[in-house]
Parts: sequence; structure tokens; C-alpha cells
Amino acid sequence: MKRKKIGDIIEFRVRGGVAYALYTHEHPEYGSLLRVWNRIHATGLADFEALIQNEPSFSCFFPLGAALSRGIVKAAGNVTVPKSLAAFPTFRTGMVEPDGSVKTWWLWDGTSFSNAGSLTKAQMKLPRRGIWNDTLIIERIEQGWTDATASN
Repeated sequence: MKRKKIGDIIEFRVRGGVAYALYTHEHPEYGSLLRVWNRIHATGLADFEALIQNEPSFSCFFPLGAALSRGIVKAAGNVTVPKSLAAFPTFRTGMVEPDGSVKTWWLWDGTSFSNAGSLTKAQMKLPRRGIWNDTLIIERIEQGWTDATASN
């Protein structure tokens, strides 16, 4: 059984080929943090250095250990996490109202929250805090989704 290791390049099988994510952090409550690129490759990549120099499309938490052991995803390689992705990102979160809106936003740095109220344009591009399954990640990859896509 393959054990996860920071810097693993995670391969997702998607319509039309494969897409990749980078495992950058482990959070004690949320688990494995993936930085995901929504670019679909017809065949697998052999060299990941060019991939990781690009800004990821989105970031999310994912039950990586279980997915690896069940063969849902595979570790296609391992790289040194680039400096641009080495810091734990700030996430945005808030209570979703019945109409789908969020009235009060909070920023989360992995340990504490700060009340942001409403978000600036730049803050609206921060990732949404949450744990995703493989089905949602694959759907978002295939849709070309980005952190900035989730406007509310």
C-alpha cells in the first residue's frame, strides 16, 4: 500500500485523460490539502516540474490516505513543494443562507478565524474551506472550476 507523502503528485482519472493535484499540507482536523490543476492531459505526464510552476486552479481537503489505499487515485510522482505553495493558504467560509448567499464571511488560516464580514474581490478568490470527495474534485476539474468561480 502506498503511503502519502508531502509533495506527492496525485493523479485523477477524468473524462478525456488525467488531471493532477499536489499534496502540500496535512491538517489535524481536515486532513490532506491538495492544490489541484484543472488542466486535462490526454496521457499521463512524466515530468511534473512545469505543472507545479503554474498557479493551481483550486485548493481543497481530501481523504488522500483512504483514496490511495482504495486505488481511487494514484501517486504519480513526488516533488519538492514550490515556495509559492509552501505556506498554508487562507480559506474563506461562512454560513450559507436558504437563498444560497453568505451574509457574513470568516477567514481561516488553519488554526483561527477572523470575521471578514463581506469580502473584497481578492478575498473572493480564496479557497472555500471544506473536505471534498473524489467525485466533486473530478466534476470541478472537468468543469474548469477555480477558487474564484465560487463567488458565494
